Amino acid sequence: GVEINAPDANTGQIISYDRGGSAYKELRLKGSSVGIYTGTTNALIGTFNSTGLTTTGDITLNSTDKKLYLSSDSDQYITANAASNYMMFAAANQERLRIDSNGNVNIGLEKSVAFPSGGGLQVYHSGNPRIKLTNDTTGNTATDGTQIYLSNDGDTIIDNKDGEDIIFHTNAVEKFRIKSTATGSFLGIGNSTTNNSIAATLQVIAADGEADELYVAK
Repeated sequence: GVEINAPDANTGQIISYDRGGSAYKELRLKGSSVGIYTGTTNALIGTFNSTGLTTTGDITLNSTDKKLYLSSDSDQYITANAASNYMMFAAANQERLRIDSNGNVNIGLEKSVAFPSGGGLQVYHSGNPRIKLTNDTTGNTATDGTQIYLSNDGDTIIDNKDGEDIIFHTNAVEKFRIKSTATGSFLGIGNSTTNNSIAATLQVIAADGEADELYVAK
């Protein structure tokens, strides 16, 4: 049965017991703190007070699409759907990130993810979805770093906003470079970062009136 004791004269605790079967469950109320104990050894499995919830066990929201709210206005939350097996994170009361049952990730508003094979990351925006790379050197304003994005027409754009080179490697060795300089630019094919020692170079350079033009035409 269930037993509820009067508040302890010294500690102020209100303790309730459930001694049904071999299980031993205990709930302790003290001020603004709730303690949950269970088992034959009366082990503490959870505490809830003004600083939060602490538990040694699992926390289960035993119904689909229930939300774990992370702010007082209920606009930031985490939820999941058992039938579709996805997990979703929301901010400003809108979906911002979803992990589906295949491990695919969509960043942005709700959009299903489909790949021809394997799994991966999708970034969705109605106009210009972007991936931005920054560090302490580039800074972090809107015009810093390297951005990979789609134009409104669906063109793929790779844009180094800091005016630095774009370099392609295979096995950690440079093979192709789009070089940006104050006097012009060139495409370099080879294993070096310098113009003079690149094994094979396609260049269009304009500098100090010494412009060389390379035309490839049919």
